[in-house]
Amino acid sequence: MVMVRIKVYSCGVCHTDIMMAKGAFPGLPFPVVPGHEVAGRIDEVGEGVTCFKKGDKVGVGYFGGSCHECKQCKQNQWTTCEKVGTTGISFRGGMAEYMIAPCDAVSVIPEEISFAEAGPLMCAGVTTFNSIRSMGIRPGEKVIIQGIGGLGHLAIQVC
Repeated sequence: MVMVRIKVYSCGVCHTDIMMAKGAFPGLPFPVVPGHEVAGRIDEVGEGVTCFKKGDKVGVGYFGGSCHECKQCKQNQWTTCEKVGTTGISFRGGMAEYMIAPCDAVSVIPEEISFAEAGPLMCAGVTTFNSIRSMGIRPGEKVIIQGIGGLGHLAIQVC
């Protein structure tokens, strides 16, 4: 697996992180380092890394990488990979000074977005964006957003 080390500058707190810390995931070995709303910079690149370089501004979300070998991966359905990884479960999350993550779990963050703004986009932001995108909602259409919590306030901004 091709890995990078990330210097963490910001990490949002998701309810799933709280559940991890409380031991709500059976079989999760302690100590646990949760955090899947990560924003930082590549500090080191592992052997074979070609998609990132030291200094790149990046984020890591809940998706923690795929095997690239199973039937789902070969059909470009990597989120349903038989061995799908989860940030904070498959490897230590971003509630730390540094973290190591597989390259396919890492996304580029534009320089103009602050670390604090980018972190929550890695989980709640991508969740709401993908929902709106998959519904085929176009500019000017009406939407209903139930609740204005962690996801709802981002859905309003996306819309």
